[in-house]
Amino acid sequence: MDVIQRALYMGEYVFGTINVIIIILGCQWQRLQYGYHMRRVVDVALRLHRFGFTPKFEELKIFFRRWIFIFGIFFIIVGFIDLMYNEIIPKSFFRSTTVYTIPNVISCLAILQLAGLLFLHRSMIAFINDHLMDLDGVSPVTPTSITFTMEAIETIESLRKIHRDIAHMAEVIISNFGILILTTFTACFLILSIQLFALYQMFDNYENTNFFLLTYTFLWIFLHGGKIVLIVYFSSCLAKEKLRTGMVLHHMEIRRQFQTDALRNVVNKFSLQILHESKHLSACGIIDLDLSLLSTVRIEIRLTRTYFSIYFFKFLLQK
Repeated sequence: MDVIQRALYMGEYVFGTINVIIIILGCQWQRLQYGYHMRRVVDVALRLHRFGFTPKFEELKIFFRRWIFIFGIFFIIVGFIDLMYNEIIPKSFFRSTTVYTIPNVISCLAILQLAGLLFLHRSMIAFINDHLMDLDGVSPVTPTSITFTMEAIETIESLRKIHRDIAHMAEVIISNFGILILTTFTACFLILSIQLFALYQMFDNYENTNFFLLTYTFLWIFLHGGKIVLIVYFSSCLAKEKLRTGMVLHHMEIRRQFQTDALRNVVNKFSLQILHESKHLSACGIIDLDLSLLSTVRIEIRLTRTYFSIYFFKFLLQK
């Protein structure tokens, strides 16, 4: 194993340990934030309940159960493959489980908490968008030709304030998870580089490659790529739903442009609020959590492939 590979593997140990420490310390340090944020979620849900919103706590429970089941099955498979690769030697299996598997189980559970919170906040913003469309008569609930009453205008103003609070709560969530997201991304990119390089070496000498080691490598690539996708996907879904509010308001203003000044003022105020909010959630202001981040993974794969090619030609020249 050359110096670069040793440094990469050491980096994997270090970042895995850092992630676990951040999760444990963060849970203890921010315990008081749990109750505060839960009270804010309940408050927003009650304010939305006036307009017919039903909190999707049951769906959130199902969401957590499904993902815990998926993670459970995945890590059982990882444990079995690891055990077979270590030839059922308890000492080797315990070492690899302690160093690799357990830190990743803890990391996945923390990421699942983040995804669940983003899922809940997205559902509340989606309700606001749907209710605005109902008010505008886009859906069959309200006739298109109806003139907006002061009650409807007050409803839009109330939804604006709730939308603002939800957006702020989402930013607080990302802020609390920000350092963990950064270290998780760093660890994932590092481990993907290691495993892709290891995969290249295995295929270069496929006849002598251990089947269980090859399977373990594929599982690890899938796990760390999946972590990135999970964080980015739920973050981008929330950001996309926030941006959809602006489009709903824009269509409402176009369709109702000949109605009262009060309607125009409240819609413009709501639109300006959306305009001044961040388009994307950001981890510590360093990484924008949107789907364009996945292009970075694609670039990394290309760079790794280039490094593989250089390494391969160097190997041929040495022969």
